[in-house]
Amino acid sequence: MADEGEDEEEGLRLWRYVTRSVRPLWRGWENSPQPSAKTAAKPAPRAHPETSGQSRSLPPGIPAALQHPGTGLDRRSDEKLRRGKMAIEGRLDLHGHGRDRAHELLQQFIQDSYVRERRCVLVITGKGRGDTPGVLREAVPGWLSTAPLAALVLRFYSAQPRDGGTGALYVLLRRQRGD
Repeated sequence: MADEGEDEEEGLRLWRYVTRSVRPLWRGWENSPQPSAKTAAKPAPRAHPETSGQSRSLPPGIPAALQHPGTGLDRRSDEKLRRGKMAIEGRLDLHGHGRDRAHELLQQFIQDSYVRERRCVLVITGKGRGDTPGVLREAVPGWLSTAPLAALVLRFYSAQPRDGGTGALYVLLRRQRGD
């Protein structure tokens, strides 16, 4: 039976092997502490800089939940998307659909848009009723930020009032990469 020190060393060696080709998902990650032998097996949770409310990169007036902190987008393109200045190449209106059906429709729409090489699409969730945010308004940003859609979505922002305001999202899709 191996002693505890060897297990920690093996865990650290495995951690380095797994993370050797990993690139950060957001700026600022490279300044985080590197895992030690004791923390390599279970890294401590870290607040996401773009959603922590302390980052200056968040545009004012847009809740963190309605923004995707993706990387790989230049400042000019990011600003065009946020201001609704990019051409909208597809629309999906989820009004009237239940949560499960809306999730299916969103996945199909984003995947189809990606295959068709659309870059900017509009997803209409609705705002909800009264002071209560809609179920889809709260769920869609999470769906766009997790697998399988996160691999296709580069960034998203709450839409401008003319396109539905906080009841809609501009979604910028990644470009397809050639083999």
